[in-house]
Amino acid sequence: MSGFIVWLGIAVSHYRFRRAWKAQSRSLDELPYRAKWYPFGPVLAMILCIAVIGGQFVGGIEDGKVDWAFIAASYFGLPLFLAIWLGHKWKHKTKLLKLEECDLTPRQE
Repeated sequence: MSGFIVWLGIAVSHYRFRRAWKAQSRSLDELPYRAKWYPFGPVLAMILCIAVIGGQFVGGIEDGKVDWAFIAASYFGLPLFLAIWLGHKWKHKTKLLKLEECDLTPRQE
């Protein structure tokens, strides 16, 4: 489950990055790498990750009976992730930035 949560986050991040890039009137030629399948790729990845996360429930049903222990074990990571993520947002008072406000300047290390 945690792997699909991570890949869902990656797909959302990529989608928002490219939308922010366009919203700030930046040229795609500035990017050293451009995903060929944008926006289809990240959207498909989001849909598939959500489908797999939701589909975990199906694995807990056998012969019409629901195995609640299996489902609880499968979905344990989801509320844990949400609690940590929302706790971080609450503690640090972060919010979702508008696409025009995203800082897209490269970091110099």
